[in-house]
Amino acid sequence: MWRALALSLVLACAAAPAPLMAAGAEKSEKQGEAESARAVDVLNLVVPVVREGRLVNYVFLNARIQLSPGTDVWRARDKGHFLRDALLKAVHRQSIVDSTRDDAVNPAATQALVAATAREVLGANAVRSVEILSVSSLRQGSAPRS
Repeated sequence: MWRALALSLVLACAAAPAPLMAAGAEKSEKQGEAESARAVDVLNLVVPVVREGRLVNYVFLNARIQLSPGTDVWRARDKGHFLRDALLKAVHRQSIVDSTRDDAVNPAATQALVAATAREVLGANAVRSVEILSVSSLRQGSAPRS
């Protein structure tokens, strides 16, 4: 009996007109895009603070990468682990920390580095903008330690 019910359900769905189904799929796809944020969040990125060749602190960065309208959000989010790996390598190669504080980053340098790295991973036209959500540190301090 269950087989007959399942078969009738499958046949009923298959009998629906294709244009009607396609229009419904397009409508739900547009609604889904409108409802979801077109962004990829990078949370708790560990940024080393190095002064005169010595590691003096770590800064934890949260950033939001706003995607361009033509970018597939889900495909970009699927590449999130590659993006995080590339960003971690990038912040270890190039310093983005504030030159006068052990617990802050240079906002312009951070946005530029995150955007450039995201474009490498997600595609040249994938990034619309980068927003720094928060910066935190285990140790607060304004002057480099010696």
